[in-house]
Amino acid sequence: MEEINTQKIEDSPAPSRCYIWNHDKCSVGVPIDNQKQPEEDIELQIIFTKMNSTIDETPFHETKCQKQKQDLSYKAEFNMKHFAQYYMYQLLFYIFGPFTCFFFFNKPMLMYNLGFWSCRQDVVFHYLQWGGHIFSLIMYFYFELISSLEMGLLWFSLLTRSIVIAAKFSTLNEDRIELYEQSRLSEKTIKFDTVLFDWAAQTKKLKYLEIARSAKRHDFDTQFFYFDFIVEPMQETQNALAQEQNMEINEVKNGKYSGINLISYFIESFQQLNTRKYIVMTSLFIGIIIVATPKAIQCYNYFYSPFEVFLNVICGIFQTIQFNCIFMYLLIALDDMKRKIFLLDQVFYLISTKRVKCCEFKLAPTIDINCPRTIEAWSMLRSIIFDYGASYHIRNQVYFTILILFCIVSIIFVLQIILDYFIIDYYYLITLGIIFFIYLIFVCSYLMSAAKINEYFEEFKTQIENLKFICQDVKRMKKYYFEDCLSEPQNFIHKSFVNHLKQQHGTDTLVIYQRIDSLIESLENAQKHIEYDCRNYPLKLYGIKISFEILQNFVVGLFTVISFVIQQRFST
Repeated sequence: MEEINTQKIEDSPAPSRCYIWNHDKCSVGVPIDNQKQPEEDIELQIIFTKMNSTIDETPFHETKCQKQKQDLSYKAEFNMKHFAQYYMYQLLFYIFGPFTCFFFFNKPMLMYNLGFWSCRQDVVFHYLQWGGHIFSLIMYFYFELISSLEMGLLWFSLLTRSIVIAAKFSTLNEDRIELYEQSRLSEKTIKFDTVLFDWAAQTKKLKYLEIARSAKRHDFDTQFFYFDFIVEPMQETQNALAQEQNMEINEVKNGKYSGINLISYFIESFQQLNTRKYIVMTSLFIGIIIVATPKAIQCYNYFYSPFEVFLNVICGIFQTIQFNCIFMYLLIALDDMKRKIFLLDQVFYLISTKRVKCCEFKLAPTIDINCPRTIEAWSMLRSIIFDYGASYHIRNQVYFTILILFCIVSIIFVLQIILDYFIIDYYYLITLGIIFFIYLIFVCSYLMSAAKINEYFEEFKTQIENLKFICQDVKRMKKYYFEDCLSEPQNFIHKSFVNHLKQQHGTDTLVIYQRIDSLIESLENAQKHIEYDCRNYPLKLYGIKISFEILQNFVVGLFTVISFVIQQRFST
């Protein structure tokens, strides 16, 4: 069962802990207030440094003479073989329970790590699910107290629940899978890989590992991943940025802010502004609705003795647990999309020269857009944010792909019911209709969020184009601003840009002009980088980039078909 942090976090304009530090606020390499750095932080720092600083020449060698395996832990790819393999394991467990271990007696470590036998807490939950399935079978075949529809819903939940579990292993690399098959792993390691607690809570270890993996996937050199702001942050923001910092992954350079810590600061802000308590309550509420609806209709049509009602309640509890796990996973997936939109908003605000939205929540000032290296660092930041948590989003795509197929089949079935190809009892119609609409809401929310995320590519390109226009305007008026000094810019951004260049280079116009050309080149490179990511890394479904235009066309086509079917129904 996916676990999430349900502790209520008070909303705050800035997080209580900040992962950005300033050279003026703290000393490099010395923990603040002489506090000893936690062992976990030291271990994480070593992993991060190894992943981003080690020069690996393995890809340049021939694979036939490769003596050691390449570290591919940073990869985020879907492996169909692993998915099918672990999907089969999970289905067999739901059927045979702990006896599944006899079928795979040659893989005892794998059975232990999957939770099919041991004394761990998650194993007890696995047995509870299997016991609920067996109890439901007895209720259906022996007591005949549950309908075939309820039994079908139970199996539907087991099949889809197995997809969720198999999708987690489908994103693990070969070395990690081999570790599960040959070694007895600790409960902490297994939970980190398969339970969504760390991901939903965005723990420090997970955040920095995901940032490191994203940087590695794009081959970024994080030693140049630093920012400076164009204006001094407000006092409240400065106080937040000066909070205690124990993570020393990146040292402060020349008083600039680390981009890695900036991402962590944004994520921490989102976590504090968005409580996750509603996820458990909402998933439980939806599960109760799906399970209770057919039972309520059955109780209305048939008379049950108190003992039979009691057995039905016990069976309903097991079924609710299954659906609760599924919808908890779906809600976490939608929360992931919400987090990514929040992070992309903050990335956009970093280069915005004016207020974009009347209700925008800007956590940090605009970066120093006069510095070419800062623009390049922002381009790295944008790519890492887009790619952050890629393996988790692949898992979500796998499950939502199945849900979309389910919704399409359901729509076709509904059209056939309208045309009287099928006659279905209202008992089935009401129950299946509720399930269909619930899943349809989740699918629509996911697709709308994905389209919104893909839309940021165009927004970033437009904003970079605006910055280029500013530089080109200054370049066009360079004679008046730098040589003759006949006038000064009236626009704040233009004036700040001109004054910044004069302060740095004085009256050396040749260096100033070279600096302007260098800045324009950096903006053009950032624009090309956005176009590259837009072509290669957008959110897709069945190979098609998700956009509002495609969704709009699909909805129009769907309603056209529905109206035609209704017209045919009433014309006959």
